[in-house]
Amino acid sequence: MVTARRRCRSATSADGSVASFSSFRVDSAQRADTTQGPATLVEECRCPPGYTGMSCEECAPGYERRPGDFLGTCVEEAEECRPGEYGDPRRGIACRPCPCPGPRFQFGSTCFLDTDDQVTCNCEPGYAGRRCERCAPGYRGQPGRGQPCVRGGECDPAGSLRDDPDPRTGLCDCKEFVTGSRCDRCVPRAFHLSASNQHGCVNCFCMGVTDQCSSSDWYRQQESLVFSTDGLDVRDTITDYEMDQVLTQGTIDSANQQLVFTYYEGLGDDNPLYWNLPAQFLGDQVTAYGGSLRFSQSYAANVAAESFSSYPDVEIMGNDVRLQHILEVDVLPNQPWTLEVPMLEQAWQRHDGVRVDREHLMMALADLEYIIIKAAHFRGASRSTLSNVQLDVASPRATGQARAHAVEKCSCPVGYKGLSCEDCDVGFTRSLSGLYLRSCARCDCSGRSSECDPETGECLNCRENTSGPRCELCAVGYAGDPSRGRPCRPRAGRLVCSCDSRGSQTTECDSQGRCNCKENVEGDQCDRCRPGYFGLGTDPVTGCTSCFCSGVSRECSSAPFYQSHLPMQVYDEHHGFVLVTRDREGSTSDATETIEFNAGDNEVSFQEGPTGSGVKYWMLPDLFTGEQMSSYGGLLTMRQRISPDAECRPRSPTQSQTSSSLEMGSKFIGGTPHDPRRTTAGSRTRCGCRRGTHGPTARARRRRVTS
Repeated sequence: MVTARRRCRSATSADGSVASFSSFRVDSAQRADTTQGPATLVEECRCPPGYTGMSCEECAPGYERRPGDFLGTCVEEAEECRPGEYGDPRRGIACRPCPCPGPRFQFGSTCFLDTDDQVTCNCEPGYAGRRCERCAPGYRGQPGRGQPCVRGGECDPAGSLRDDPDPRTGLCDCKEFVTGSRCDRCVPRAFHLSASNQHGCVNCFCMGVTDQCSSSDWYRQQESLVFSTDGLDVRDTITDYEMDQVLTQGTIDSANQQLVFTYYEGLGDDNPLYWNLPAQFLGDQVTAYGGSLRFSQSYAANVAAESFSSYPDVEIMGNDVRLQHILEVDVLPNQPWTLEVPMLEQAWQRHDGVRVDREHLMMALADLEYIIIKAAHFRGASRSTLSNVQLDVASPRATGQARAHAVEKCSCPVGYKGLSCEDCDVGFTRSLSGLYLRSCARCDCSGRSSECDPETGECLNCRENTSGPRCELCAVGYAGDPSRGRPCRPRAGRLVCSCDSRGSQTTECDSQGRCNCKENVEGDQCDRCRPGYFGLGTDPVTGCTSCFCSGVSRECSSAPFYQSHLPMQVYDEHHGFVLVTRDREGSTSDATETIEFNAGDNEVSFQEGPTGSGVKYWMLPDLFTGEQMSSYGGLLTMRQRISPDAECRPRSPTQSQTSSSLEMGSKFIGGTPHDPRRTTAGSRTRCGCRRGTHGPTARARRRRVTS
């Protein structure tokens, strides 16, 4: 929460002041290269069994949270019989297949031991009896002999190809990944029965390393473009189809919430130009599966001009998989239009026109390199616009939207992580072979390090005075042959100190070439972090930062992430900002205290009525809450403007506008910890939560006040 206005205590005040809030942004991090530099303070932990996540903040599949230190303890879920079995292992009753009515014919997908310890089936519609041994009223068949109970029009439309059963067999005709007499459940290794799915269910992909998966319990949210001067970098927004010519003339029209590109003579006459979406839409986007890409466009051109219909309308590429979406009709110029592209395989094709399968789409989404959108559909365009760009993704926190049931959650083998096992775990790197992505193999560091780059395999933090891609060489200033068992020792002769400035106290060393290291650094050259620490050079005093890892591990390294940010997004009245009191209760003391918004300036504001009292806070939208571990080490910035009433007018212009910059780090300077979503304005700005609580640590590190 952020303080909106501290009430002037003058009893003669008649008119309320106006408080506005804008340019709020939280630094974050992502795997795609944003050209903003590495996020070295974001840790990637080696989690013990039962834990997953960058900082081991989540329980792995098959484990559940129990109370304990920090976030609690992840323990194995109590043993239960699998679906389709009955029993009670706690009482020594082994799990057995459900007899509904018998082992050869099953008309109840699940069963249980009743209070009398007799098995009772959960029968499918149309069946009756404790073991589904007879048909329900209105149905016909002989379940005991394997003849299903049917009646006209009883096939599940989500999973069957037609409404009625086959008159010869009495069975429904199921889609590819659907089974059951009514085509009402998914086959093994598939999940999420849906009428919109051409196959009925989604088959487990999991990058080919496992076939065990289920629907994720994540929620839908949107990655969106913010069309304000502080929310979008317009560099590289326009390119040609081959991406050989990148143009920078795109401008932001904040008033109309759009990007605008003005063509100059001859540009776009021979080949179409494309909008190139920024880095926030790229990288690992496997959670976009089952969602949609939406955007609005318009362009000015001569209707009689030649069409660019042979070029794709949208193209994506990742992991060398290039996919295209092509409209069946041309979009005419001089009129606005909106397109929604499903992130499902049936909406895409390869560049040679062949339809793609789920594997192609998931491969591309695992590491998107670009998304381009055709800016004009006819030759000779003079102006193009782009607005309302959104990509459906998913988040583990409750967003108020539907669950992303089409997103898979795989049970990954050792060495893999991610919802679809699309990433290598800490201590593993890509090998030279694999079914889809290259498989993950343990780091090969000659036994002198357990860390390496997850993509290149180059070893990190080599021990025993070694260096090189496999820790197979002696470090500078040392001689020996590690590959033949000869340790690396300081070279004889004139001693040359090779102290790493990031980890050493001085540039001097002793007679053995050993440097004076900072507190959390080790090695003769002070060139690696001690166990339990990471990020050489991230702390100017101690040299390295302590591993947090939710208190369950002491092994971590800097994540291979790049800096990005989460900006505030004000489009319309559904901006998500709310006025509350310090206790997070809605501020309703004065009917005039309504929130106004200015989409062009990406700003919200309110006018306090004459009866308003106390401190009010801006409660931020859900975009900024939930698990935000990747914000650690970044900045939280905001701008507030106060237009005070006559009795409370400031003495100098510098008090009318405040810009604050807060570092999301582990050290605290000034003030006391506050709610993670609350900070005070002006000279009292502060924000934070304790290291180890849910969400990122935040501490006020510096402030600045501008006019």
